[in-house]
Amino acid sequence: MGIRDLFSFGKSDRVKQLESQLNSMMQQNRMMVNNFGNSITQYPSWKTLDNATRYCTTDDIYSIINLISTTAASIPFYAYIKGADGKLTDAPENDELAMLLEQPFEGMSKFESTYAKCATMLMQGEWLAWKFKPEKGPNEGKVRLFYMAPQNVNIKVTTGYPRKILAYQYVDNGQIIMDNIPPAEVIHSKYFNPILGATGEELRGLSPLKVLSKRLVRVDSNMDVTTAQLQNGGIPGILFEKGDYAEITENAGRRKKDLYDYFSNLNNKGMPYSAGGDLGYIELGLKLADMEVADLAKIDFKKLCNVFCISDRLMNNDATGSEVSDKSARVGLYTNAVIPLLRRIRDSLSMGLDAEFPRKKYCIEYDTSEVPELQINMKEMADAFSALPIMIPSQILSAFKLEIPEDPNIDKIFIKSGYTLLEDEGLPLPNTGDYNTP
Repeated sequence: MGIRDLFSFGKSDRVKQLESQLNSMMQQNRMMVNNFGNSITQYPSWKTLDNATRYCTTDDIYSIINLISTTAASIPFYAYIKGADGKLTDAPENDELAMLLEQPFEGMSKFESTYAKCATMLMQGEWLAWKFKPEKGPNEGKVRLFYMAPQNVNIKVTTGYPRKILAYQYVDNGQIIMDNIPPAEVIHSKYFNPILGATGEELRGLSPLKVLSKRLVRVDSNMDVTTAQLQNGGIPGILFEKGDYAEITENAGRRKKDLYDYFSNLNNKGMPYSAGGDLGYIELGLKLADMEVADLAKIDFKKLCNVFCISDRLMNNDATGSEVSDKSARVGLYTNAVIPLLRRIRDSLSMGLDAEFPRKKYCIEYDTSEVPELQINMKEMADAFSALPIMIPSQILSAFKLEIPEDPNIDKIFIKSGYTLLEDEGLPLPNTGDYNTP
């Protein structure tokens, strides 16, 4: 028996599996190197920079994104360990994944990290994180996540079908900071983008602000009109002097100075201005009520809220119908906007971190148990239990999140008293004609 046969004899399934994984990785690396020659670099459009600026300069956009992101960041994420029986148990506080979820992005708090993911997703339609394992230092071998601004990330994609991302490239101020980052080192969560482009635009997320691009043009126009009108409203009109042009030119400077001196004197407030000569007056501008821009702005703001799946009632707007109550609008905020965002974050973290923690079967979940708007009304639940003809004590205590004592009768089914047969009460039965009574 040769040496090769000696080491291959009785080879365990685990060794064979590792060999298979290694060969697969080497094959993928060879394919990636070969594909780099046939790749196209997809650069972020100028709109990504415009989206970030829009968030910082348009109060309506900031208000909506800030509300959703702040609400979502208030809901915590926890790490659970899945046992052989499928049950989930809380991961210890010193567990590596649990500690990572306490500070997801390097340099950011837990709240700020979740806020950054949500706000970036709502602005740019995607968020990215770089997975990094330090080779030295106190965090040696531990996964660290770094926030990557989408406007600074280029992607290299294949030229043929199916389109795939071969590598990422991080650029800052035109300088390539990191090149050829493998997709396995990047967590990339994005909205569905149906636009198929020659440079792989469909592999980037579709920004909600792109959907709103035309409406935001009108929002800007309305703001410009109202601002100019308010500024122009300070000038009630133009006072001009009639007569010969040469004479008007000669008196213009003196007339202007006299007028300024008169109105700048506080003692003349409310007093009429008297002047010699033939003067004319031209009234400037229109009243804001005549322009009806306020009603148009309300319509535009409702449409902005529709795209982000929230009610404008949350922004102190008047509401009618079923949303006249703030509670229904708050519930809609969670069910239509916040929870879908949290699910995207959960799924992206689970997919991106699964390979980094192969020793345990982890499960990442968000916890909404402390959100009042999502809890069942206690009175309604009590009424529902009281209407049932049977009662199981353990289920009732569990529903109200109360401690369940150790008692052999706690899981038994109890039939509520008060129901007896009419004939058992000894009362005469009514005569319906179907039988003869004595």
